[in-house]
Amino acid sequence: MEDHYNNYQENKLKEFESACLRCGNCCGAADNNPCEHLIPDKDGKYLCDIYEHRFGLHKAKNGNVFLCVPIRNILFKSWTGSEKCAYKKMLTR
Repeated sequence: MEDHYNNYQENKLKEFESACLRCGNCCGAADNNPCEHLIPDKDGKYLCDIYEHRFGLHKAKNGNVFLCVPIRNILFKSWTGSEKCAYKKMLTR
């Protein structure tokens, strides 16, 4: 039973992670003041260069310090570009 539960959780995590459009808006890209770890790629999408260790205090490009939190902590809030967030859209399905 435990293996079934663990597999279910792992599959849900993969599904959730794959929903991200990599727009970078939750990381400040739409404000033109992104996190210092947000890296644009050649296709206009964004990657976090410390993704596995991203939670905690970080700096935006302008030097302001902010707390990076799991997306689920801010899904019910608004930020510039949040209307495009695939995670927020998942909530309305």
